[in-house]
Amino acid sequence: MSKDPAPPKAVRPFLKANAATLGAVGGYVIAVAIAFVSVGVLDAERSASAMSRYGMTVAEDLAYHAVEPLLRRDRIQLGLLTNRVAARPEVRQITIRTADERLFVVAGSASTETAPTYSRPVTVEDTVAGDVTVALNPESFPPPLADILNQSWQFVLAGLAATVFLFHFATRLGSSRNATRGSAAVSRVVPPAFVVVANLPLRSASRSAEREQLLRHAMAIGGRIANLYAGHAAALPGSGIVLVFPVSGSGDRCFEVVCAALLMRRLLSKKAEKEAPAIDTDGPSPDDAHDDASSAFRYGIDFSEAGATLHGDTVKPSSVSNVLLLASLAGAGELVLGQAAFDTLDRPDRVELDQLRNPATEALSTGVAMPRGKVRRVARDYDALITRQAEVIAIASDRSAS
Repeated sequence: MSKDPAPPKAVRPFLKANAATLGAVGGYVIAVAIAFVSVGVLDAERSASAMSRYGMTVAEDLAYHAVEPLLRRDRIQLGLLTNRVAARPEVRQITIRTADERLFVVAGSASTETAPTYSRPVTVEDTVAGDVTVALNPESFPPPLADILNQSWQFVLAGLAATVFLFHFATRLGSSRNATRGSAAVSRVVPPAFVVVANLPLRSASRSAEREQLLRHAMAIGGRIANLYAGHAAALPGSGIVLVFPVSGSGDRCFEVVCAALLMRRLLSKKAEKEAPAIDTDGPSPDDAHDDASSAFRYGIDFSEAGATLHGDTVKPSSVSNVLLLASLAGAGELVLGQAAFDTLDRPDRVELDQLRNPATEALSTGVAMPRGKVRRVARDYDALITRQAEVIAIASDRSAS
């Protein structure tokens, strides 16, 4: 029996050099598959929660508006009210009964025994005049997994392409450095913490020098901010920087992290604006480069129950994937706050949020990371403090660079 032929000699160097990249692609495919399976597993739980909130809300609204027509025994007005609500695709049937449990109004299609129902009493002060029962269509909560796949396939392909490029670039760039470093980098796990990501999207090769300069400066600024707010700064190889702030006993910890992220955004924008005119004359015009550079980074904040794993002065993207996803939903120079972090925020009125209008928000965040909104600003007193901190750090950075 003949043996399988060995790969041609011309192909062997390629396979050897790209083995790690091919492994990363396989890992990415597995990770995507696990992510979609997780979406399917969690689908039933999210569906039950969404149905419960929706069903109770509809039943309470109907019970409130049905008081007067039920007391007057006005079937016509109640019929108009219930038929309008029953026309919603989420609602299967609505029934209203009198205080003596006689059926008074029915709207919608026939309800099955398995349809989830929600009831609320129709009350006048302390007197019960009847009750409202709402039966829902469970298939309306949430969209099926096939719809999620249909909406997100382009992002999966884009992520695959980015994974191949980033991992191949990082493997080639870091091979020589890893040979000399050996085991010098020590891994450490930061316990439950708030994570801030400043992500710098990939640019063309002609702008690589400016990109590396921005990343180096961002790392230096991140280290100063981490020291100021009792956190840790780490590089996200080839992509940006990460600030990790362990949870403290202060109830204001999340707000402190928001201020730290705004401080970093302000300092990086100032740096980009200062250096934009020095761009190579063969490239874009100074005005265009200034507009692009001044808002190069995208920012994300969220709370991680599992914390983050730091490897020396770097962090793996997989350790902060949820916050990276939030940063990818942000526009140029924008800061997106995750729902998990917002839930821990003490006195949220101090943080002004704008609605996130990115069309990819729902497709990207389903079952992975839930964005709350874009941070527009903080209260005036705190904004003044951030301004003073930015001035002090900028002066210190200029002195150290000179």
